[in-house]
Amino acid sequence: DRVYCSWYGLGCLIFEIDRDTKSFVQVGEYDTGTAWGVYPLLGSQRILVSDMSNGLVILGSCRADINGDGLINTLDFIEFLGAWSAGDQLADWNEDGAINTLDFIAFLNEWAVGC
Repeated sequence: DRVYCSWYGLGCLIFEIDRDTKSFVQVGEYDTGTAWGVYPLLGSQRILVSDMSNGLVILGSCRADINGDGLINTLDFIEFLGAWSAGDQLADWNEDGAINTLDFIAFLNEWAVGC
């Protein structure tokens, strides 16, 4: 339930759609300056952006970088652990609707590899 769009002056914008409330919120952006098209053809972890100034730009993301600082480190692990112990939906790593040991193992595997 995400929308990826190019916005010429702003770059790539990513919105998450909530179908129940019929609302959306911006969850990501990357300013290329002159984005012409966005293609999430390789999945949400590799987004292709055609940019008039820079050519093809490949954006990478990693869910294990929970705090979005570009590093996979202890801070991400601590944030996940807090969400997991509180039963926060952020910790539903395997997206099965239940927060349990399987989510912890799935996160730990992704975190350890560093995406």
